Amino acid sequence: MTGLRMDRIGVGVLAVEVAADRGHTSICSACRLPDGRVQVELVAYPPGVETAVDQVVEFHDRWKVHATVVDPMGAATNLRQPLGEHRQVQLVAPDAAAVKVAHADFVDLARSRRLAVVANDALTTAMRFLTERQLGGQPVFDRRGAPVDVAPLVAAELAVWGLRHGPPPIPRSKVW
Repeated sequence: MTGLRMDRIGVGVLAVEVAADRGHTSICSACRLPDGRVQVELVAYPPGVETAVDQVVEFHDRWKVHATVVDPMGAATNLRQPLGEHRQVQLVAPDAAAVKVAHADFVDLARSRRLAVVANDALTTAMRFLTERQLGGQPVFDRRGAPVDVAPLVAAELAVWGLRHGPPPIPRSKVW
């Protein structure tokens, strides 16, 4: 499925996750489309983690990003501190209960056809191989054990959660 690029929509949320082998960083955006659907897009998939912070900061400067979600229990947790050093980056950290909500919301949106996914090979591959595990009696995505990098889909799920449950956008004041 294709949709509008984040460049044309404007306001949204980012989420960052790192592959289990640390071979790639997934940066996903989530935003609301004019028809009410939620769109997710893998906006960057750099090798390793070295450029991830710079890319997130660049997206904050380019778009109206009102939050960046990084799971403190996920593989990108070590990026929280350097991201937090940039005043334009508002970090949001989901707890275990929020991760369950993120998964339920993502699945519900997909099943009700209210989730628009911008086509991307890495995201499509993750969708094919990602499985679920139980966390406190509820299913969540299993980040470990897949034969491929599933971080793109985990980042997409976290971005959708941030859009739906994170902080509201803060109006940017005009500089005269």
